[in-house]
Amino acid sequence: MFRIIFSLGLFSLLSLTSCGYYNYTYLPSPVSMPELAKRGDFKVEASASPRSGSAQVAYSPINHVGLLVQYTGAFGKDVNNLEGALGYYLKKEKFLFSIYGGAGFGSLANQGSSKELLGLDTWDWDHNSSYKKIYGQLSLGRDIGRICHVSMGLRFSQVTFDSYAYRYQHTRYEVHDQNSSRGTTISHKEYDTLQITHPATVLIFDPVASASFFHTKRISFTVQVSLSLIKSYDELGKDHSVDVSGVAPGSTTGSTVSQAPRTNQPHYFPLTVSLGARFNISTATKQNKAE
Repeated sequence: MFRIIFSLGLFSLLSLTSCGYYNYTYLPSPVSMPELAKRGDFKVEASASPRSGSAQVAYSPINHVGLLVQYTGAFGKDVNNLEGALGYYLKKEKFLFSIYGGAGFGSLANQGSSKELLGLDTWDWDHNSSYKKIYGQLSLGRDIGRICHVSMGLRFSQVTFDSYAYRYQHTRYEVHDQNSSRGTTISHKEYDTLQITHPATVLIFDPVASASFFHTKRISFTVQVSLSLIKSYDELGKDHSVDVSGVAPGSTTGSTVSQAPRTNQPHYFPLTVSLGARFNISTATKQNKAE
């Protein structure tokens, strides 16, 4: 029964995240929580969400010290994020505490279009950005039996965009006298664009819950749910106006062009659910085994 309920809940979460838009200017990366617990632990993890895939490597060269490296990329989009961290962990009986600090950089090129499933409305976007980040994270986990480890954590990041270009257009259509041979279609374009001239800063808080299941000597399976909360500063946090005089309206009389409603920048989907597998390449040094 537990497995059935868990599977249904997980399917619902994945369905919710897959319904989100692809018109994003920033893609949050998963929070790396590899469960290092002793010297010699060397773990490789691969995970995927509806939008992205991630690869992580974690190693503990000495007791209580961990090294993390993670790469994240998007499916069907030119998105790259690379980050690394150094930290401290402490294993006490069934509990595992960790704290890490790190840095990274990334870039995004997201161009595309979408059309309403049962209508005429269309969306077009063209976004580009590059950034660097520093972050810190802490987590506390607990073993539940021999096959499950559950963790709660929080990551806080400062992301500085060196470049950021946003262009978006939503075209709405109205059909008049649809039953008449002289029916007309009027378009209403909503247009927005933003390009920074100086670096802009964003603060991001990522509360996260994760679990690893079905542990064996060499492999375990993982699930993670994270929520990204973003506060924008500098040019990304300001209201802006757009000159729409250069955007051509539709050819039909009555068609209009206006500025799209203001969207908080960066544009992102806050909820991320990912599934993965973790491989234990090495779990103990020769000295650990001798002890």
